[in-house]
Amino acid sequence: MTYARVYRMKAAPGKESALAEAVQKVGELVEGIDGCEGTFLMQDADNPGDLLFVEKWQTIDHHKKALESLPPGTLDPVGAAMAGPPEGSYMKWVYGA
Repeated sequence: MTYARVYRMKAAPGKESALAEAVQKVGELVEGIDGCEGTFLMQDADNPGDLLFVEKWQTIDHHKKALESLPPGTLDPVGAAMAGPPEGSYMKWVYGA
């Protein structure tokens, strides 16, 4: 079964573009990690500071081990551009690409 790790994020005021760019860079790195089947980044059409980032994983364990594969400091630009911590959850992939 495939799982998604879903993150809902809000940019700090004036940091909308910085957050989107930082998350995209993280997504590009994550896609090269064993067990990752892709990432998706979406930005709210009416509120560009609201982002949804989805990582598609073969298993939840693959996701949990992924952080160890990222170079130190990789997530720093993301944290610096966010208004607060992201909301995160695991979801079972039911339908679609």
